[in-house]
Amino acid sequence: MESSVNAKKASVSQWCRVLGVSRSGVYAARQRLREPKQARPLVVHAKAAFEASGRNYGSRRLSAVLRANGLMVGRYQVRRLMRDNGLLPRWRRKFVHTTDSRHKLPVAGNVLNRRFSPARPVGGASSFTPRTAGTSCLWPATC
Repeated sequence: MESSVNAKKASVSQWCRVLGVSRSGVYAARQRLREPKQARPLVVHAKAAFEASGRNYGSRRLSAVLRANGLMVGRYQVRRLMRDNGLLPRWRRKFVHTTDSRHKLPVAGNVLNRRFSPARPVGGASSFTPRTAGTSCLWPATC
């Protein structure tokens, strides 16, 4: 029975022809199946470095830390690891509001004394109101 099964096995070249793949690809895939997976230690190191950063590092800084620790890893691989394992960095605020209105220091006076409703409209070179045609200049800005 066993000899009939072995007799019906196809050669690697026949399988490659049927599947449309190269022989070197088949042998490389066999070799990858025999080798132990190395992604687990990388995930452990990535999670440890991410937690050590206070959950702040993104893929660029995390990959730099992992490379500094001697691991050969690229940014896009770290980005995929972060996405697959739910490692989302916290975004820091870019600007911190520093106004403190509850202090006992003296407040500066209104030096500019801005008037928001003047008594009459302000005219002059910035006005776009045309003058009458009887004058020599029609637009104040060109006078």
